[in-house]
Amino acid sequence: MSEDTMGRRNRIAAAVVVFALIAGFVITFDWSVFDDDAIYYCSNDGEDYAKMMGGISCPEGPGVVPMCPNDEPCVCIDGDDSCDDGDDDWGYYPKEDNQEESK
Repeated sequence: MSEDTMGRRNRIAAAVVVFALIAGFVITFDWSVFDDDAIYYCSNDGEDYAKMMGGISCPEGPGVVPMCPNDEPCVCIDGDDSCDDGDDDWGYYPKEDNQEESK
């Protein structure tokens, strides 16, 4: 193999490694912006995406704060902190167990 071919292969390999590192960071960052205590409920970013995230497509549609299963308005858990741009993710906080207080 010529030096030119080896150099090209090395550059391709380096590009793949850099891409993998960047993709890993982006995926990690995406998941880290969600509040760990919030339960994912729905998305306005398409039915397939909502199912992939473990929720449903928001029944109210974009531009409306959905009602969550806890009978309260959902909270915005969208990665870009904006729930008025059409690709919105919504969730809710579970009701706290007051068993400790009643003891």
